[in-house]
Amino acid sequence: MKRLLTVESKMSYSPLSQYDFQNLKDDSDIKSALNIGNIYLICRRPRLFFKDVSIDDDALSIKIFQRHTCKEFQFHVDLIQEHIWDGEGTCSIEIGQYLLPSSSGSWFDSMPKSTDQKQDCQEYDGIKVYKACSGQNKKFVLWLNPEKLIHLVLLKLIKAEVSGETKDLFSLLNYDVLYVGRTNDMHRRQTHHEHVQEILSLEHPQWGDLPAHEICLISLFVSGADEIAHLGEETKTPVYGKTDYYYDLEKALVRALDPSYNRDKFPKYPRDDKDCILHSKLNYDVLYYSFNIPIVLNCKGKQIRGMNDMIRVSKDGCVNIVDSFNMDRDL
Repeated sequence: MKRLLTVESKMSYSPLSQYDFQNLKDDSDIKSALNIGNIYLICRRPRLFFKDVSIDDDALSIKIFQRHTCKEFQFHVDLIQEHIWDGEGTCSIEIGQYLLPSSSGSWFDSMPKSTDQKQDCQEYDGIKVYKACSGQNKKFVLWLNPEKLIHLVLLKLIKAEVSGETKDLFSLLNYDVLYVGRTNDMHRRQTHHEHVQEILSLEHPQWGDLPAHEICLISLFVSGADEIAHLGEETKTPVYGKTDYYYDLEKALVRALDPSYNRDKFPKYPRDDKDCILHSKLNYDVLYYSFNIPIVLNCKGKQIRGMNDMIRVSKDGCVNIVDSFNMDRDL
């Protein structure tokens, strides 16, 4: 009877493009969220935009558009809901576009718009939501880019009416994985990362018109682990330091996806890697890494569909991407 260990990962924050990161890197909430994660993926994906933005009767109407694929979704979001606005005072938004680096160093042009005016014929990169009560200055409530809005809707943290099937939103969330890394300080790592600079120089076009694709950061953390001895048995939570999981998860992702910019391919993992969790005193036979993330990761013809696929690691040296039903075959 095989002994299995399953380890679940989640995102510590919605994926951030390099433009987003440059604009938001000093925000305390962003810093805190990113530093929850210890595994990061540097990816490329087609750019997403907001357009046709309007507010009417305390509801936000907006389209998310992907120029490269010409895919478009209409969102209708009630502003009075948890995580946005409690209905007190007044609510206003600012919409903005990323600019080319200027002499002032500004990358984001915040343009306040009246709530009764529709802004169309332009593509916008972000939205800032503000609340103002009587006699007080407006207070920042929420920042959204297209990815973050999609993720909050898919995770049911924000309620929205979406044109078409909600599941079709996954088609906008395909990421080409370029590099997988591990760190104890995500924020510092991304501001001093030689691989990020290398990828930007090779994958990013020179400044001019903003490109059809963006380089972005996905930050992951281990959210749980369970030991399963056989089918039907109550699961147990093994005792490991998080560091052990992160070392192992990094190697599993690199072996499974083989990203182009990872120089170390961890060829000894898992069979001849004495640090692999499978070789611990608990003597597991198979290790499964699941990804509770509403995105799709692609690399060299391989694909991990978040919330569906897993990485299976076995003592015989195999590292494979399988669907979640595969676990039943090992029990």
